[in-house]
Amino acid sequence: MNLAQAQEGRFRVVGENGSGKTSFLRHLCAKNDYLYFNPSKRLLWPWDDSAILSDGMYSAKSIQWLLENSSGHLILDEWDAFLDSENTKKIGALIDSYADSRVIIEVRQ
Repeated sequence: MNLAQAQEGRFRVVGENGSGKTSFLRHLCAKNDYLYFNPSKRLLWPWDDSAILSDGMYSAKSIQWLLENSSGHLILDEWDAFLDSENTKKIGALIDSYADSRVIIEVRQ
């Protein structure tokens, strides 16, 4: 497992399946006041339509909301798992735009 800086404020945890990436992220969250998002774990959000969103739209909307409505460090665990390539690029660019002002740690598919 490796931690690599993707850009100012944006870091990627890289490693083989089963190498402990998610465990590392959870440990990091337990020791710090970081926000954690994993699209396979649906949460209740301030909008009412989360139950009817596709997995990809849920991921995109959740990440957008987190970036726009929070200011702390953010951990995104396989945030792109349910997104097509177009939405992955769009959300990736949005993450880039916020990484200048906060720390974002991610695991990618």
